[in-house]
Amino acid sequence: MKYKKGVLMNDMSFKESKKNNFSHEDKKEYETWLRLMKIGEKTGCHQRADRSFYYHGMQFPVCARCTGVFIAYISSILCYICYILFQCIFRRKKGNRQSNTGNIFALFGCMLMFFDWLMQALHIKESTNVRRLITGFVGGLGIMHFYRIILRVIYKKGKELFGFE
Repeated sequence: MKYKKGVLMNDMSFKESKKNNFSHEDKKEYETWLRLMKIGEKTGCHQRADRSFYYHGMQFPVCARCTGVFIAYISSILCYICYILFQCIFRRKKGNRQSNTGNIFALFGCMLMFFDWLMQALHIKESTNVRRLITGFVGGLGIMHFYRIILRVIYKKGKELFGFE
C-alpha cells in the first residue's frame, strides 16, 4: 500500500528492506514515521522523495526547503526568547528607534527563497537539497521577522483598544 502522497517509503519496500524480519521496534519505528509523514502533509509540504533528506533510510516528513523553514522558525523563537530575557535582565530603555535594516534583510531572505524556487520552476537551474535547505532557512528567518512585526502591531492596537499595560 503506497503512502497517500506517493513518497518513497511504502509498506512493501520497508518490509523488503528489513527482509521481512519485523521486530516490535521496527514496527513502532515505521508507525512513528507514518504519523510524522501525515503531520508533514498537513503543513502543506509536497513531500517529494527526490527533494527530501533521509535519516536511517527513512524520508523526512517535509522536503528540504520546508526543513530549512522549520529550523528557522524554531531558531527565531529561541533567539527572540533570549532577546526578551536580555531586555528584562538589563532593563534597557524603551523607545529606541529601530532601523529598517532588519526589514531589508528579512525581505532579502524571502526573495532569495522565492528566486531559488522560481529558477527551479522555470527549469533555469535545478536546485539541490542543500541549497533548498539554506534558502528555506534564510526565507524562514525573514518570514518570522515579519510575523514578529505583525504581532507587535496587533499588541499595540490591543493596548489602545482595551487600555491595558
